[in-house]
Amino acid sequence: MASDTAETTINVLATIATACIFFSMIPGMYNVHKKRSTAGVNFYPLAMMFGQSMGWLIYSLADHSFFPVGAVNCLGAVLGVVFSAIFILHEKERRVRYSIFFCGVFALVIALLLYRFLGTQDDDKIAKVLGYFADVMAIIMFGLPLILMGDVIKTKNSENFPLPINFRVAGSLEIKHRYFMNSRLGSFL
Repeated sequence: MASDTAETTINVLATIATACIFFSMIPGMYNVHKKRSTAGVNFYPLAMMFGQSMGWLIYSLADHSFFPVGAVNCLGAVLGVVFSAIFILHEKERRVRYSIFFCGVFALVIALLLYRFLGTQDDDKIAKVLGYFADVMAIIMFGLPLILMGDVIKTKNSENFPLPINFRVAGSLEIKHRYFMNSRLGSFL
């Protein structure tokens, strides 16, 4: 009984934390749209937000556990597409490069969908493989803001590296690690 309560509490907290991560990008994208400039904003985490959200959504379909993983990542997938479109719309110099990157992420999502629905393995094995792919995409998404560290070191100016990124990355990795490690441990027992 206590285990069910703890699991429900962790599910709710992980869902809230993930939604907060997705919503935390709204002010930055609003500034991009308002100023019509992408200066100081990194595109790759936006595109990977779509990719990792779709990865977790597809995983939740294979695992037959839409809530909370699939439900909150539907929001992330929609916001990832919207944020990427706003960024590409206002990007002047590297629009083609970013469009190609987003198309690559989209192709990966299509490949995962095809694997999910056309795979000949049972749902447990498919869910395990999709879970690993979603883990990798989440690590890439949360690691990509660290690309800005190179700019900070090069220019010796931390203006382009906002402090909330530190808390967002650290907090989200901790929540996801605790939730999914508990889920994986529970599946072994």
